[in-house]
Amino acid sequence: MPCPDRLFELQEHGQSQIAGEALERIAALYAIEQAAHELDADARQALRETKAKRLLEDLKAWLLACRSKIPSGSSSAKRRSTTP
Repeated sequence: MPCPDRLFELQEHGQSQIAGEALERIAALYAIEQAAHELDADARQALRETKAKRLLEDLKAWLLACRSKIPSGSSSAKRRSTTP
């Protein structure tokens, strides 16, 4: 998956429908981390387990589903083939 900067660039230029949704999903994870910032360690862990874990699992499943939508000759496909 391209880094967030590349996703912003793709979305801004209308080059990727997937980029916008990826950014929204990543923003949701950042929002959870922002909320966790003021909590003690146990509360942060609980928040991450109840909210972020599900979002991360959903993000992973969504990304894997999106892989089939990326043309094999595209630069994103070439990048993803080197990503674990």
